[in-house]
Amino acid sequence: MKSRQSVFISYSHADQFWLDRLKVHLKPLERDLQIDIWQDTRIKPGSKWREEIQKAIDSAKIAVLLVSADFLASDFIANDELPPLLKAAEDEGAVILPVIVSPSLFAYNNDLSQFQAVNSLGNPLVSLAKGKQEELFLKIAEIIYSDMVAGVSEIASSDRKEKTSNGENFLSNSNWTKLIKIGNWILDSKNEQFIGAGMNNYILSRNEFGDLDFSVSATLKFSNFQHYRRRLPAFNGGFICGWKSEKSNPQYYNLLLTGTRVEFERIGFNGGTALEDVEQLNSGDNLIITEDKYYNYLIVYENNKISFLVDGKLIHSFDVPSAIIGRVGIRPWRSQVDCTAFQVTRK
Repeated sequence: MKSRQSVFISYSHADQFWLDRLKVHLKPLERDLQIDIWQDTRIKPGSKWREEIQKAIDSAKIAVLLVSADFLASDFIANDELPPLLKAAEDEGAVILPVIVSPSLFAYNNDLSQFQAVNSLGNPLVSLAKGKQEELFLKIAEIIYSDMVAGVSEIASSDRKEKTSNGENFLSNSNWTKLIKIGNWILDSKNEQFIGAGMNNYILSRNEFGDLDFSVSATLKFSNFQHYRRRLPAFNGGFICGWKSEKSNPQYYNLLLTGTRVEFERIGFNGGTALEDVEQLNSGDNLIITEDKYYNYLIVYENNKISFLVDGKLIHSFDVPSAIIGRVGIRPWRSQVDCTAFQVTRK
């Protein structure tokens, strides 16, 4: 495997202004911390520029993509830069950081839209006030600092653990970009947590689990409960397993948390939406979830049984259908979820 120790900036020359401003924020990382930050302005006249770019891509641990309509229109970026960068992310854990410079078809690009952008599609750089632009460039610099310096030993240790256990750590910086995110999810690297909220929002593992026994350990809190008077007394969030689809009507199993109970259900198996097609498989047990309080959850999947523990106490064991295989994750539904740990481990 190649040694990846540098930062690669991919951009359209039409967006030179944004590159120059980003370089100002990254200059202290280059000068004081000797972080190698590469963009094609470093190519000297007379150099074999394609070879120089390829070497820079091969050594990149982080790739910052300045995404605009010009960026997506560039054949060179699409054919020469992005394929090896995306392969490095898939095979070697390189981090892809899209930055939305201006409105574009980013959301319709299946290869790129799987990666969480630093800023949202509704807040491109060109639409922000100057102060907010500077804050965004600072955020990029802080992410790079965290990945390249502050978090090197922790990330390396986490990645080794993931490879050994053949699982996934949702909070691993190298793994975050590979997760399936439906709806708006935010990674708060400074506070080592991710946040999501709302109905039809999901965060899911890249890999499928269930072919072997496995467990999920998570530390999170639910807040901003939106009470649903027709059926549930509180937020009806939950832990997902057996996710089989990323389309409009997904199929999955859900360990349902209502605020007063934990139940087991399946969604979408009769072709309906998540609001309509819900089947309760096990009525579960009482479980009070207090708003804005962190709990430690442990979910053990083995022998057609799911054991659900909260803060070390067994709440309920669910008998489940055989061969529940698919992605695992979280849905906040009628709440906000703040997660500081989410580790999937195969046995």
